Amino acid sequence: MQTYFSTFTSGCSEIIESQLMRDIDDVKIIKLVDGLVIYQTAVLAAQIERLRYFNNSFILLSHREFEKKQHI
Repeated sequence: MQTYFSTFTSGCSEIIESQLMRDIDDVKIIKLVDGLVIYQTAVLAAQIERLRYFNNSFILLSHREFEKKQHI
């Protein structure tokens, strides 16, 4: 599975969550905050690129540092 992070319009977290779960069968959402979602899936990056509700999407190489900062 590949880990991605994508940005979207603030205030749309609930819509993004439901739409992402509908569009990608094997998605696992790791973190969802206003304007940002971190998730894992086995689909190719080309499929993520076609999701029109994201502003930007990136492959996340490591999220351990992000998780550490959240606990401080």
